[in-house]
Amino acid sequence: MADRESELYVPIKGFLDQHFSKSGKKHYFEITAKTISNKIKNEFDSNLLLLLQTERTLPDIMGFVEKGDLNELFVFEIKDEKPTIKAIYQLKKYAEVLNAKYAYLICTKEISAELRKCLENVPSIQSYNAGYGGISIIHFDEKTKQIIPKFSFFRYDDELNPNNKT
Repeated sequence: MADRESELYVPIKGFLDQHFSKSGKKHYFEITAKTISNKIKNEFDSNLLLLLQTERTLPDIMGFVEKGDLNELFVFEIKDEKPTIKAIYQLKKYAEVLNAKYAYLICTKEISAELRKCLENVPSIQSYNAGYGGISIIHFDEKTKQIIPKFSFFRYDDELNPNNKT
């Protein structure tokens, strides 16, 4: 499944670039599953990145969006399956360690009713950094190369939520 998953990196990165270009926000995203550029190292804490690299565990895509004088950090984990608790906690680890503002689990299958109910009843599963960060779970349609909001689970201030006007 890892090979199949890696085939999704380029179309999902393309979607992200297109989305943020349309919004007029300056941004930079890169595929980081195996290597990390200096541009990303300069934005994220390099000591923490080194730790993750040493343990051979990195988010699939990382990047940032300019907001005023600061850059908001993003991490993405891609799965060619429906969202799982295991995948949520994998992403939560990256978001927590790297102190990312936004964290996304992007899956090709829709979230199950059971997991959706669990997330609605226990919202702390999606939070990290003492509740200052939250994970959004996105259903990505491979054919249209778009997200499907109906089958996604967004945090309240989500940058990718089409219903969010910020």
